Formats: sequence, structure tokens, C-alpha cells
Amino acid sequence: MDITALIKSLLTITQLGVILLGACIALPAIRVRLPEFEPAPTKVTHKKGDKAKLYCSVKHLGERTVVWRRLSAKGPLTIGKKTWINDPRVSVDHSMSENRWDLIIQDVTVDDAGEYECQISVSKKILRRVVDLSVSETSSSPVKRNPEIFISGTHYLNSGEVINLYCNATTDGNTDGGLVWFKDMEEVDEEDDRISLSQEDSPARDQVSSHLRIQSAHHDDSGIYTCRFHDETLMTSAHVSVLTGGSNNVKRAGSMTVPPESSAMLNVQFASTHTAYIMFILLVHRLLT
Repeated sequence: MDITALIKSLLTITQLGVILLGACIALPAIRVRLPEFEPAPTKVTHKKGDKAKLYCSVKHLGERTVVWRRLSAKGPLTIGKKTWINDPRVSVDHSMSENRWDLIIQDVTVDDAGEYECQISVSKKILRRVVDLSVSETSSSPVKRNPEIFISGTHYLNSGEVINLYCNATTDGNTDGGLVWFKDMEEVDEEDDRISLSQEDSPARDQVSSHLRIQSAHHDDSGIYTCRFHDETLMTSAHVSVLTGGSNNVKRAGSMTVPPESSAMLNVQFASTHTAYIMFILLVHRLLT
């Protein structure tokens, strides 16, 4: 075999190797994280004239759009941050850092009561969360409601998820000072980068509300969370448990779990080694024949 024929043979084998390499390498599947609704109240009660807020918090939204609609109506109320009905009372309170897309209805009326839906289109299907809005008619001779306070939101979650706690209080006229959050009897530290607090006061309607959000929750975030009115006349607590481990994280004796991120690398390395071996065998066979 002359040198020219040998070079041609090597080039042919190289081309074959490239084809085999493309056939052998298993390209890693692209994992797309689908949107998920974070825990939030699904029942909201207001008096006539209040500013009603319907909560919707979505993680892994990506380029998708959040749509609010009323189940009893055909068209949407809002798409993204834009209002799609001719009603200046309706808007969206959006916070990118907190993944919030809350529907706002100013000066709410009894006619606004009903079921509303926060929805996202995903792969030819729609993810939905329904929020029920109740609106009570104010009596012609207003009667003070007894002060009350309650917490709603996340109570059980996995490590790494987001804690969302909502505290709502009706007072007997004074909302100055607002609500204060405690964890295990110590005031929540707002200087922690994972923690954010937002509060809304409605002195004219004796209402105050607060939203406590803790990102990337870990086991140390488990405990008793207390929401307290500043003068200690109102106080309520809720227990939050951050779960760690689980069946997917338990290693059996003698076994080794390969992270998904390294699986593709192992596939490529194996395919490359296998292809090189095939090329070597073909070259030897060609030279011998």
C-alpha cells in the first residue's frame, strides 16, 4: 500500500469516526423548569370600598405571561402588567424580585365578589390558580368589627423553596405602627438578604396587612412565626416546617448517585472512547487487507 492510498484510507476512517461519534454521543436532554405557583391565600375577604388584593406568586416563569381573568367573564382582566378592561380600578401589582403578580381592585364593590383566576400558558396547557373574593356590604350605621388577626401562607415546604406568610389584621381604629414579625420570640431580621417585608395600611378602614417572604429556606428557618400588632393588642402565630432530605436524597449502601449535570459528561466521554476504539480497529483491518 503506497503512502497516498494510506492517507486516503486514514481520511476515510476519520470521516467514518466523525459519523460514529455523532451517532454514539447521546445529547443531554434539555431540562426546562416549568412555572410553579407559590403558596398564597386562595380566599380573600374585604369590605365594600376596600382596596382588594388577590395574590399570585409564580417561580420559574421565564418568558411566559401571567394572565388574570374573572371566571364569570369571557375576556382577560390583565395580561402581564397591562390592564385589558375599561376599568381604572383594576391593575397588577408586580414585583420581579418576589415573583408577584397580584391583582388589585380599588374601591371594591359587592358586584366584584366571585372567583378569579391567575393563569399561565405552558406547552399547550394552562396552569391555573383560583382565588375566591368575598365582599361584605357596609351597614348604613357602621359597627366596629371586633379586632382580629390571622396568618395564612406556607406551613410546610422543602429546603430551598420560598416561605410566604401573610398577616392580616382588623383593628379598632389605630393602624399606626403596623405589624411586627417574630420567629421563635425574636424579631425577624430584615437585614438578612433572603428576607423581605411589605406592609399596607388602610387607616380609614381599620385594616393593616403584611407579607413576610424568605427565599432559599433551610432547616434553621423552621419554627414558630408570630405576627403582632405594634401595641401587642393583637397577636397570632403559625408553625413553619422546612423539610430536608427525603427518599430521593437517601443513599443506599454501596450505591453511588451521579448528579444529572455530570451524566451528559459521562455519556460524551464514553462515546468518545468507544469511537476511538472503533477507528483503531478499522485502521488495523484496512492495513492488514
